[in-house]
Amino acid sequence: MNLSFLIVLLSVLCILPNLGESKKKKPSQYEHKIPPYPTKPSRVMYYVGNELGPEITRKIDTLLTTLTIETCLYFERQNSKKYPLVIAKNNRDFLFFIGLALGLVPEITRNDSRQYVEVFSNHISKSKLKYYQEKKYESKVLGNTSFDFYSKMIPSSTFGSKNKKKTYRLKADLSEYYEKSIDLPDTFSFNDIKRLWYYYCNKCEDKPNNCQHGGYCKDSSCDKCKCPLPFIGDKCEKMLFYKECHNMQHFTAYPHINYNTILGNHRDCYYSVKSKNGKKVQFEIFNLTLSRKNDCYGGVGLEVKYREDKGAEGLLLCDNYTNIRFPPSSEIYLNFAGDGIDKIRFSYIEAK
Repeated sequence: MNLSFLIVLLSVLCILPNLGESKKKKPSQYEHKIPPYPTKPSRVMYYVGNELGPEITRKIDTLLTTLTIETCLYFERQNSKKYPLVIAKNNRDFLFFIGLALGLVPEITRNDSRQYVEVFSNHISKSKLKYYQEKKYESKVLGNTSFDFYSKMIPSSTFGSKNKKKTYRLKADLSEYYEKSIDLPDTFSFNDIKRLWYYYCNKCEDKPNNCQHGGYCKDSSCDKCKCPLPFIGDKCEKMLFYKECHNMQHFTAYPHINYNTILGNHRDCYYSVKSKNGKKVQFEIFNLTLSRKNDCYGGVGLEVKYREDKGAEGLLLCDNYTNIRFPPSSEIYLNFAGDGIDKIRFSYIEAK
């Protein structure tokens, strides 16, 4: 098998075949098998080859430490290659392969993915087509989440290319802005981790999920939720508030247009935009002025959550922009960080 995997499992043959369609029949719902990793207190051992270098090694260690904190999997690095999880050769898509090894499925294989992605099958080598073919997964596999543009289960746009041409392009609303920021996150998204939680840790399967805004039950009593930013509270019902931020964090849309300007405040600040009667809101950015480009994770940038699934990462805007019009949404949430000279000017109105 000519697979340029960073992750090599001793049980690899029982995982990878499940990414392809059955040759015998095509089931109405695709059966995806979750790798049988042990959960805490048992440990999943992994090995990092020296040829990766310190930067990639640090990223891998950081990622698996995060997963140890956020899930019931317990990763421990070892210096011996005899352990089940082996991280081998450098590759831009190493997070994608780590996800595959843990049982996550390629985002482009979701059966709703063609709303957001156009796949160029004629550019893809035969052996890699399975990472692009649509499948109908059960809800547990997707963690009741929507398509996530910043999921690390979206490979690079030349992954599996047989001619170095793009294997897919984004085609949804605002895709030109997603294209510019899709590679900026360097770890799994909230929804990626949520899906792993459903795979290995969920003890609340038989109870209703009362978490709001894309959260999920995390404690054994099923009473408290793990919340995506900017939400807090037992049910993710509240938004984070910092007194250092703009003293107006909630903006209400009316039938007449409103304008506002927010200045960066040396920390992440969160804002909501809603209508008073539950109608959808038309939100538009007139000017986004940033002192540093492509530094959303260094303290300068804007995230806009406008899609229904608030667990999915919002659109990251990490450059200077003008005139960005968002699709009408029932709720808009902003995460704005800047150095004091950064600012955003925007408008909002009830959608007709």
